[in-house]
Amino acid sequence: MPDTGFKLSIDALVAATDASTRVIYLVDPNNPLGTTYGVDEIRAFADRARALGAILIHDCTYRDFADAHTLASRFYPEGTVTIVSFSKWLGLAGLRLGALVAAPVLLETILPHSQSPLGASVIAQRAALAGLSVKAEWMAQISGQQRANQKMVAEAFARLPGFTVPVQASQANFIVIECAEAGITPEALVSALGEHGIMIRQGAYHTPRFGHRFVKISTTVPEAWAQALCDVLPQAVERARSVPAATAAALY
Repeated sequence: MPDTGFKLSIDALVAATDASTRVIYLVDPNNPLGTTYGVDEIRAFADRARALGAILIHDCTYRDFADAHTLASRFYPEGTVTIVSFSKWLGLAGLRLGALVAAPVLLETILPHSQSPLGASVIAQRAALAGLSVKAEWMAQISGQQRANQKMVAEAFARLPGFTVPVQASQANFIVIECAEAGITPEALVSALGEHGIMIRQGAYHTPRFGHRFVKISTTVPEAWAQALCDVLPQAVERARSVPAATAAALY
C-alpha cells in the first residue's frame, strides 16, 4: 500500500502470523516493485520469525542491484534460509543458477526435498566462477547504466498523462509503471511496444490481483534499448488506446 511505501510492515506481519506459522517468505528486494528494507525492519522480521519458531526464507535474488541490503541471517542465523542468484546480476537467466545459504542443520532438513537432484550444470558453475572473479568491476558498470536507464524511462513516462512510478529508484534491475489512470491496459501497452520490437511485462504476469494496474520494464539493457523505448513511447501509448482490451488480453 502507498502508506507503507509498498512494503511489508512489522505490524502487518504480526497480524498475519501466529503460533501455527511455520514459514515466513520475504522477497527483498521485491519483485516487481523494487522495494527493499532497512536494518531495523529486517531485524524486526527476524525477531518475529524466531518468536514463532518459524523458518524465515529471505529471497535475495535482486540484492546485488540494491544501494544497500541487509541479510536476515545476520539476526536469525539458525532459522534463516537465504536465496541468492547468479542468473540476474550476471545475465545468466537461461542457466537458472542460484544457491541456498543456511545453517547446516537447516540444510539437512531442506536438501532431501530438492527438485533439482543433479544440481547446476558445469557450464553454469564455470560461468558463475568467472563472474565472481570480475564482479566488482562488472556490477559497477551494470549498476550505473541501469540506474541511468531507470531515470530515463521514468522521465519518459512522466511526460505522458496518467502514468506514475510508485517506487522511485527501484532497488532491483527493473521499474514498475502504473498505467491504470492513463486509460489503457497493461496488455495493450505491451502489445503496442511489441510492434516496435520492444518487450516489457504486463502486471498480470506477476499478480492477478493487481496486474491490471501496471507494467514492468527491465533496465539492465543497453542504453540504446532504453532510448528506443522512450523514443517510441508516445506513439505506442496512442496505439495502445486503439487496441481492444479483449484482443490485447488474448495475446498474453
